[in-house]
Amino acid sequence: MRTPDLPPLTSRLSNFITSDQASADLRRYFGIGLQPGAMPYAGSRFEHLAGGGDRPAVATAITAEDLVAVQTLSVTVPAQATLDLLEGGLGAQLSKLLSSIPDEKLYFFRS
Repeated sequence: MRTPDLPPLTSRLSNFITSDQASADLRRYFGIGLQPGAMPYAGSRFEHLAGGGDRPAVATAITAEDLVAVQTLSVTVPAQATLDLLEGGLGAQLSKLLSSIPDEKLYFFRS
């Protein structure tokens, strides 16, 4: 199902994301329609782990839960960076930057 008026890459992406396979993959990733006891992919819990990182109490800080959430996406944060994020200056810098984001933007994706 090629769309001739779209650039080739856009057309290919459109075909990919509208395919039945893409829908099936997303349903499986998020655990929709799985058999009882079957587990969705770990990454599907990224933004919901421990109540979500956008909770007002933790929205402007990097927490241990944030680092575990990142691991559900198969991303490894090196130990030294983890310590600096949780206990060092890097975490304080990021917290300051996150605090500068207006609340309406910080909570934009909250449901």
